[in-house]
Amino acid sequence: MTIINFCILLLSINISEITIDNFSQQEKMADSLYSIADSLYKAGYYSESNAKYQQSGEIYEFLALFAEKMDYSNDIIDKLWEKHLLYFADMAYNLGAMANFKDALESVDNGMKKMKRIFESNKLLEGKFNGTMGSIYYFNGNFEKSLEHQTKCLETRVIYFGSRHIQVASAHNNLGNVYKDKGNYEKGYAHITKALSIWKEAFGPNHTYIGICYTNIGVIMMETGDYRKALEYYEQALAIYKTNLGPRHSHVAATYNNIGNILKDTYQFTEALTYYLDALNIWSDLLGRDHPSMANPFNNIGLTYFNLNQLDSALHYYDIALNLRIRGYGEDNPIICTTLLNIGYTYDKQGYHSKSSELYHRAIQIWARTFGAVHPNLGKGYNYLGKSYYLMKKYDQSLSYYQKASMSLIEGFNYSNIYINPPIFNAVSKLILLDTLEAKGNVLYKKAMQ
Repeated sequence: MTIINFCILLLSINISEITIDNFSQQEKMADSLYSIADSLYKAGYYSESNAKYQQSGEIYEFLALFAEKMDYSNDIIDKLWEKHLLYFADMAYNLGAMANFKDALESVDNGMKKMKRIFESNKLLEGKFNGTMGSIYYFNGNFEKSLEHQTKCLETRVIYFGSRHIQVASAHNNLGNVYKDKGNYEKGYAHITKALSIWKEAFGPNHTYIGICYTNIGVIMMETGDYRKALEYYEQALAIYKTNLGPRHSHVAATYNNIGNILKDTYQFTEALTYYLDALNIWSDLLGRDHPSMANPFNNIGLTYFNLNQLDSALHYYDIALNLRIRGYGEDNPIICTTLLNIGYTYDKQGYHSKSSELYHRAIQIWARTFGAVHPNLGKGYNYLGKSYYLMKKYDQSLSYYQKASMSLIEGFNYSNIYINPPIFNAVSKLILLDTLEAKGNVLYKKAMQ
């Protein structure tokens, strides 16, 4: 029986009035619903997963209230309340993964308020909620807030579990990923290798979690330009995934995708395309070609065709990716913005600058509504606009957008004087700001030569 069919079967079961005789049966039903929710989450069906999390959470609440009424032991009551409260965090994580950040944070806030009413102190739940908050801010691109909460999660779990527990390893891994994506590769590597050490000690050298660490270390190696080491880590991860999960698992597809990224970045575009297509085929079998998560491989294939200068093919795959994301998340969701930039840049290459400008503005408006006035993505969007006007030889407009890019990368930087550059150490993304300043210099040179 498939997961979906089993869900339908469980939906037909009514929660009868809880009694001492059926108490265990009701708890088992809640546990089953929770397991199904977890499976749906892992498969990327976030909305369906949340429906099951909510059902299980409601049953746990009924059971906890019944247990209190019947004077069950505190251990039983506390465990049921913990299970009930965990669903707030799990639902919030799914909402964050769908880029529904407002509802995600509200779900965590509701869970934490309820936790404080029920428990004087509960380190298990405090760690879970902080970890979830960290993940939501990570999805949102707010790495400083993510670091704050992931650090609290790690500290709380060390107190609750001890420093060598597998949950502590998970916190190290999550914290390492935030540092990695923030560009602090040294700290990212330190936390991920701590996770690797703990998981190796607990599970041995060939567990799937070891593959996950190898994958994350591979990303760091790639980002720091050590493609040979990155490939070695990806290949180690791939061998573990194939052995433990089989050749058609999503982790295998993700690793093919990562290897494709290395090949793309080393200008081996035809070989990269082969790996991207292998990843696409696996994900298609697992999710179906209409699943929103399929947008990522379609986008990567489009990017590869762009690099091969097959621009019509690139646009074809970008359009598929964009439509999947719009259908899955809506037209105003920030998750569509990267694809908007990719399509716009392809139009720029074809000379359709008015089309590209429209798409860049659309992405910037979505990001500004979501993230506020200062964010790396805004800097990236304004840089694309500056480049587009530069290609049109409209240097004044180009310069104004590069200046807006600078202002969107530094809190409080609002100089209109184009010759004043911001202090780079205050930038939310030093790499994007360096790109901005280099491009601005090119425009100033062109203006001087006119």
